[in-house]
Amino acid sequence: MSGILNRLRDLYRPPQLVWELVDLNKLAVAVRHLTARQLASHGVELQIELAPELPPVRAQADPLRQVLLNLLLNAQQAMPSGGTIAISTLAGQGEPGCSLRVSDTGAGIAPERLAQIFDPFASSKPQGLGLGLYISRQVVEQHGGSITIASTLGAGTTVTVWLPYREEISDGAETYATAG
Repeated sequence: MSGILNRLRDLYRPPQLVWELVDLNKLAVAVRHLTARQLASHGVELQIELAPELPPVRAQADPLRQVLLNLLLNAQQAMPSGGTIAISTLAGQGEPGCSLRVSDTGAGIAPERLAQIFDPFASSKPQGLGLGLYISRQVVEQHGGSITIASTLGAGTTVTVWLPYREEISDGAETYATAG
């Protein structure tokens, strides 16, 4: 099972690791444009609140874009009758870094289910496949960050991705020094 997961994760990884300065506000706006039509067709209103003058983080833009896209689509699926998704960014909060939050007004996640939310294949979706959050956590951790989920049944879910400002970034096998 572990070997299969590693191969699936390797398929997801871009062929070249390109670390660059990424503006999370611009990334959020780009994903909003990408998903706006689909979300609207499902009765989902998308709100966005971006922190002014948010400093960029050293990251891989494409994998982070996939993480945000996955979070938005998961939120949409949690609201089959429509609702609201809010994307927000925030700088600082103690440690040097940025947060990206996705909140929805969906059904929420039961506490016992929350404990295994990042486990591969532990999905409540009809097809039973659940690699999106597993891979998202892998990508965020590869960036030296963290991903947390808070949820209340009947009130919705908030996923917070925190990414540090870093001078070095590890892909799990090697450490890359970045110009700072």
